[in-house]
Amino acid sequence: YGYENTSYYSNMTLQFCNIGNIHAVRDSYQKLCTVCNSDTTADVNFHSLIEDTKWLSHVRTILAASWETAYWVHVWRMPILLHCSHGWDRTSQVAALA
Repeated sequence: YGYENTSYYSNMTLQFCNIGNIHAVRDSYQKLCTVCNSDTTADVNFHSLIEDTKWLSHVRTILAASWETAYWVHVWRMPILLHCSHGWDRTSQVAALA
């Protein structure tokens, strides 16, 4: 686990996006499904129950990282080295959406 050594790259910026790991995102999604599929969820509590799942926060963070990636490639024509600590869930999510 780690990140790129910035001394190997000139004129580079290292940015951490704080995207939750696959377990956090999966747990959040399962909570969302439970709320949405429950027959006992009261309409008055629905919004707070959705907020409590943290699903929208995860989606927002992933989309923000994807937008940032696409911005640097499209607007500034800069190459991007995209890499997450494990390299298999967050990396592919951000790259696919960018």
